[in-house]
Amino acid sequence: MFNRTLENTVDNTERAGRPASLTVPTLVLAGSGSLARSVCRSLAVVVRRPTDVAVVARSAGAVRDICFVAQARAALSGAPVRFTPVVVDLADPAALTGALTDLRPDGALLCASTQSPWERWGAPSAWTSLLDRAGFGVTLPLHADLAIAVGRALHRARPDAWFLNACFPDAVNPVLAALGVPVLAGIGNVAILAASLQTALRLRRPDELHVLGHHLHLHAPARPADEALAWRDGAPVAGVGTLLAAQRAVARPELNEVTGHAAALLLRGLLDGDEVLTNLPGPAGRPGGYPVRIGRLGVALRLPPGLTEARAVELNQRWSAADGVVVDGDRVTFGDPAAAALRPHLPDVADGFAVGGVLRVAAQLTEVRERLRKAAPEPARRGIGPATRTGPARKGEPVMSSFAAASTTPPATDPATANLLLDFYDELPRAIAACVDDPTPNRDPKAFSPGFMLPEPGDDVREYLDVATASWRPTTVYSGHQLTLLDLTNNPGTRTTKTFPSLLIVARAVEYIRRTGESIMIFSPTSANKGTGLRDAVLRAVTAGLVRPDQLRIVTLAPASCRGKLRQSRLAEDPQLRALNPLLLYTGDEPEAVKPLGREFVDTYADKLAGVNVWYSLELRNYLVADTARAFFEQRVDPTDAAPRPRWHAHAVSSAFGLLGYHTGRKILEETGRADPDTRPGSLLVQHLGTPDMVLNLCHGDFDRANVPSYRVDEDSLLFRRDGDDPHFPAVTYTPDEVLDPTFYTHRPVTSTAMNEIIARHGGDGIVVSLAECITRYPVLRSWLAGSARPLPADFRDLREWSTVMAFTGVLNAIDRGLVPDGHDVVVHGSGSYTTADFDPLDAAAITPVRTVRDIADALLS
Repeated sequence: MFNRTLENTVDNTERAGRPASLTVPTLVLAGSGSLARSVCRSLAVVVRRPTDVAVVARSAGAVRDICFVAQARAALSGAPVRFTPVVVDLADPAALTGALTDLRPDGALLCASTQSPWERWGAPSAWTSLLDRAGFGVTLPLHADLAIAVGRALHRARPDAWFLNACFPDAVNPVLAALGVPVLAGIGNVAILAASLQTALRLRRPDELHVLGHHLHLHAPARPADEALAWRDGAPVAGVGTLLAAQRAVARPELNEVTGHAAALLLRGLLDGDEVLTNLPGPAGRPGGYPVRIGRLGVALRLPPGLTEARAVELNQRWSAADGVVVDGDRVTFGDPAAAALRPHLPDVADGFAVGGVLRVAAQLTEVRERLRKAAPEPARRGIGPATRTGPARKGEPVMSSFAAASTTPPATDPATANLLLDFYDELPRAIAACVDDPTPNRDPKAFSPGFMLPEPGDDVREYLDVATASWRPTTVYSGHQLTLLDLTNNPGTRTTKTFPSLLIVARAVEYIRRTGESIMIFSPTSANKGTGLRDAVLRAVTAGLVRPDQLRIVTLAPASCRGKLRQSRLAEDPQLRALNPLLLYTGDEPEAVKPLGREFVDTYADKLAGVNVWYSLELRNYLVADTARAFFEQRVDPTDAAPRPRWHAHAVSSAFGLLGYHTGRKILEETGRADPDTRPGSLLVQHLGTPDMVLNLCHGDFDRANVPSYRVDEDSLLFRRDGDDPHFPAVTYTPDEVLDPTFYTHRPVTSTAMNEIIARHGGDGIVVSLAECITRYPVLRSWLAGSARPLPADFRDLREWSTVMAFTGVLNAIDRGLVPDGHDVVVHGSGSYTTADFDPLDAAAITPVRTVRDIADALLS
């Protein structure tokens, strides 16, 4: 009935024009979850020969929907495949065996389990807390029960059919083998690793790779020595962990698309009768994952030279132990964390059990799960700290005396990482459309812009953008609030977030130059960091060969107060590059005057600079586009819709370009149905006393400094102490008019209105911090950041960029003063952190002092 010949198949099969006498192979796909959907979606486009796919599960609506969508995709693709919904309870042996007898499949793939891997995000409870403590391996029995049922039913109905298991195959397939249930292999896990390595190494064929890996390696292992192994054409691949970093930064649900497509290609080969060279978990019941040669008649290992099967199995068993469970012959043994978590509930199971008792243990675990699901999840334990504040404090003051008790150095964790520009390059056109009404070039000399076209991401562009990396690192729990660092300082040429917009600004200039042959001179006022970012990006473009030095130039105008932040580079050391890329130092009294001074120069002299387009790049939209990627990164690694608690984002700001960019990206995600507006994070603006304008405007509706509290000298400490109890301003300061960091120099920012509207809608607040408060917090902040890519120096006097320290200090003060609501976690944007050891000061010979527009003209026109 179900093993159809060609005349019975759907229209797109008939149009294939194949002989009607051929028998059509049948695949049973058991399950109706996200992985089953992914496999079917890919089968609908990769199948080359007439094929029947029966999607079997107990939910009529789910299998109907899967089959409709897959069939529509197949019709559009012209693929000769038919999808049929079959409603059967996989846990009913008689019904399942009957259905399989009727279907007569050539093979079956199980994509169903009684334990969802996504439960911790969708329905956190005491059960998911137990899983967090125990590790994934403790769920083995709950992944094995349906695999045993389907495998046995298939063998009864079709003894010659092959069986693939997608449910924790690294450990479940050895259980199946020990129980005598025939299993060909699994899918996913090592197959994901192989696909990720193939992508990173830019290989055209998957059979070039031999990968030995485990479910454990979907995340970075705790010990580098336990990293997965790979060979390319027999030679070991170096830096496997680095090559897998992009995959490990992807949200796990997204990886189902990779697993589904890899599985579809494997299934196509098996159904076509081909031999497939690939990498799979659990081949013939072995633990872990291996490079294999697989066909419908069996599977064999294809190990690289020098690696024996015994050694490969030994390594995978070691990784199994690290993953929490080992199946060795007829015995299942849990790792120490799993055993400790199970002992209060199932003491007879905690120390292991015989494979023959796996279904009994699955039933026991199910009872524990049902009981624990009714209880609330445990508090987060990624850092150490009480759930409530401790110790008395004066109203409005940080709880300095209890700070050490509220936090300690957290255990090291591997951050999620991504290249914010390359990994989300396909998102940038949508970001540009959201930020820019007209993306075409503007040829007016006084308002020149190269437009927003970006170059194709070839090898040279990828080399240029290679430093645009960021990381997402849970840092600690403070007074019940999980704090996570979004580190934007990985580029050694800048150590600030200005890397990302600067690289895009210069990339747009490169594309314009390539298309027109015209030269561009970027002119940018800066407090230091924007200029450093642009100078670094221009130098990278020249070094990568994207442009010649004479085609793209950068002029920066910085205030003298920021002289100590300006850094030496080849643009300053090479005489030709220094002449083409001058750095102007404004010696006037008001640092912020560099902006109107630069604008006036461009308006007056841009058309007098022959043979070059002058681009005044200090414009909000030039910065928003790149910063949208922060939201895309968050959505990938820690989506708010799946988070158990609401969150805020905190940022040390002058004009809040970075937060506005984040919210623009967030709006794109919401408008495209990828994020719920109701879960949009709130925003915490952190400023210093030198320019508290955004906080003033947020709290009082204007920029009037009369709203800054007054301060008077405390007779005991000799510090200035705040009058009144306004929690938005420092409790103490060395001086009421201090400039904590000259980077933050903008008065009356035009962005305040937009930021106020966002906070009014999505929540948030503002806070001003002092140097005294930062120094008080510094020792603990240094301990928290010790394991990050940007540890703080032992001596805070070596710090030249305080943005990240300011942001963390603002968050802790805001928590202590009740500005951050209870139950809210906080993401801290690490937007800048560098020390005297990170750069060489700029030589005096590379600086041109200026004070007037005429001075600028003389420096450039000469």
